[in-house]
Amino acid sequence: MKFALFAGLVAAASATNPTFIDYQCTSDVTEHGEIDLDVAAILTAVNLGTDAGVTTAVDIYTNGQNSAKSSGLRNLKGFATSGEAKMIGEFQYSLFRAAGNAADDMDTMTVATLGTAAGVKQEEAAMSINFRNTYIYTLHELLDAYADRSVGTTTDNDNAVKAWDEGVAFYVGSTATKGVCSLNSIYGMFECFGQHFTSNGGATSQDTDNISAQSDINAFVMGKFAEGKAIIDGSTFGDTEKENLLKITDEINSAIVKGLVQMYIWVQKTTTSGVAQLSPIVVADLVAQKTKLTKVIGSVIHHEVNACDTDSAALVEANMIAADQNFDATLGALQKNYKCLGFNCISVGAFFGASSGVSMCDDGAQYPDQVETITDNGNTYAISAVNYGYTPGSEVAAHALLDKDLLRIGLYMGQADYANAYRTYSKGRNSVKGSGVVRNYQAFSKGASKMAFSEMDTYKAYFGNDAEFNDKFITAVILGQTDTTMGAAVDYSTVAADARKEIAVKSIQYATTFHYVLREFYDAIDDCKIGNQAANQDGVHAWDEGVVFWAGSLEGADGSGTGQVLAALAEKRAGNYPETKDTTKMGSSVINDSLMADFNAGKTYLQAGSCTEAEALIPGIVSKMITPIIQSAQRYAYYVGNGSNTDKKRAEGYAFMRAVLPLVNACDATSADTIKSNQDYFAPTAMHEGSDAVFEAYQRTLGCLGVTCAMVGDLDDGAYPGRPACTTDFEFGGPAAAAKVKGVVTALALLVGAFLW
Repeated sequence: MKFALFAGLVAAASATNPTFIDYQCTSDVTEHGEIDLDVAAILTAVNLGTDAGVTTAVDIYTNGQNSAKSSGLRNLKGFATSGEAKMIGEFQYSLFRAAGNAADDMDTMTVATLGTAAGVKQEEAAMSINFRNTYIYTLHELLDAYADRSVGTTTDNDNAVKAWDEGVAFYVGSTATKGVCSLNSIYGMFECFGQHFTSNGGATSQDTDNISAQSDINAFVMGKFAEGKAIIDGSTFGDTEKENLLKITDEINSAIVKGLVQMYIWVQKTTTSGVAQLSPIVVADLVAQKTKLTKVIGSVIHHEVNACDTDSAALVEANMIAADQNFDATLGALQKNYKCLGFNCISVGAFFGASSGVSMCDDGAQYPDQVETITDNGNTYAISAVNYGYTPGSEVAAHALLDKDLLRIGLYMGQADYANAYRTYSKGRNSVKGSGVVRNYQAFSKGASKMAFSEMDTYKAYFGNDAEFNDKFITAVILGQTDTTMGAAVDYSTVAADARKEIAVKSIQYATTFHYVLREFYDAIDDCKIGNQAANQDGVHAWDEGVVFWAGSLEGADGSGTGQVLAALAEKRAGNYPETKDTTKMGSSVINDSLMADFNAGKTYLQAGSCTEAEALIPGIVSKMITPIIQSAQRYAYYVGNGSNTDKKRAEGYAFMRAVLPLVNACDATSADTIKSNQDYFAPTAMHEGSDAVFEAYQRTLGCLGVTCAMVGDLDDGAYPGRPACTTDFEFGGPAAAAKVKGVVTALALLVGAFLW
């Protein structure tokens, strides 16, 4: 009988394309919009307060009731269980899985919320269904619309409807009314609390967009739906239109996440005292469900926060999902990630209308965006917050945020979502210049033509004098293309996903970033010589840029965070080479301590106009920066050569090797050949000469590289016995070989004279 019912519904469907609030569909998605009737029916059932009511609710959730499609009834459970079938390669699903979630976790959580016996309240049920189920499926439809349009059709869907219209229908639902609180849809739920927030600079979030009785979030999202429809229905769909449609989808997602953050504040701070009832929400029930509702919100936003800062995501896990605690610390962790999440303090606004309000946060007070105004020699200027213990002499917070792109690239690569990894690599996301242009790692990788210093000359010579050797390599790895930068043509489409991730991400971290840091330091010397430290875009100091690109933003002011770039590598290797661990600070490295002394000395020299003294620091800085890379290359050589020959470990060793190999080759080509033949990912037999031979090949060139065994230490991470000790007791090719790498004597003198290793 149920089949006859939905068949009749399809036959009787209106031929008129529906309107959802102010959005006029251009295909008939009437039935799609009626999924909100299922939500309404589920809430009616749970409100009975009986076990039978819960059984009915679960049946509607599982099998559907009101929203017909050609093959049967649409159901809300399917929204949360179709990820592996429909959402592979979509950004929201990739980040969800990368955060450690199983494919069907959202469904599992909603089923647990509904339960098997009376007890669930309508507010918790509605929040779970709308945001655990409908939200992710709405985004899927928007991205499916992009995919459809990319292949030249917009109606490659059930009943020939447009996927973009489907997304709008699911978001709004058939019963939504502008400005009216409802638990039946995402749109309706956002109308429930908007009146309690100031935002966009207005006195209230209602009407600030001159749209009568509609929350800011919904006004924004509905406007973006209209913009997206115009692109999809347009006559052209080239690269510009494609990128614009993806940006619109990103913006819609960010608006929903912002709404969930507001909802978290609303749930946490709403009390029964002095708060008017807001039908259909029962305020007393809302307050009583605070912990359960917080868990729902935390489970939905966790993967988004995780793509911005894993440490902040851990707080969401601990304080929203596992328990309901530490609101102030958790909100603070969210606030420092607003920019990465796609919104800001002003758009979130302040919470009011209850006995316990929450003030609007200050974007300028969030790390690393704090700015201090100082006066020096009669000149007043702004400087950024302390970064890894370094106080910049200019405003470089936006530069530091580039490491958040790297975090996101790694998450996408880990899910084999190569399109979104490449988009982040090539377009950027988090680091915005004063001009509005977004920094991206691809531009850094292509920047060798602008790097006129000896170390880069060595790299370019090794890679065939191709100034774009880094980008060509990284692009080939991410997109699965053929690469020839290492000699023979190799096809990365044949490489295992976990290996491709390691090669791509580590090459950005320890080749691209390393080279660009050096570029900034040499640029600082050039600026000094013309008497203008601020001869850069936005008047920043190039030396400061180099330091924050080395450290990133995720390390925090004191280096206690979980970083992504060069500073973090030295900390990791200090745990594997105990001689290089700074035992006075948890997780710290004596190499980083020494580098920080150099960075501060360089800043002081440059501020005093002592260009020659600052330049003399660079060879030692290079030697110290490559030391953790050498440590890492040795470590993975040992693993692969001693019983752990996995794709992933070979790939890690390969990436580290490639990052330093040109410098090794400039010292001793024979040693470089030995290293390459053993650690090349595509070598016929990995580590065929054994780890002792590879260790010796690296260590033969340490003196030439300005590195000592005291700096490298002995590998000792407890994994395997019999690791070879570091030694430089080898015959070497003499001054001619040493002269191939700039500044050896200077570097050694600095190391021995200034620091105790």
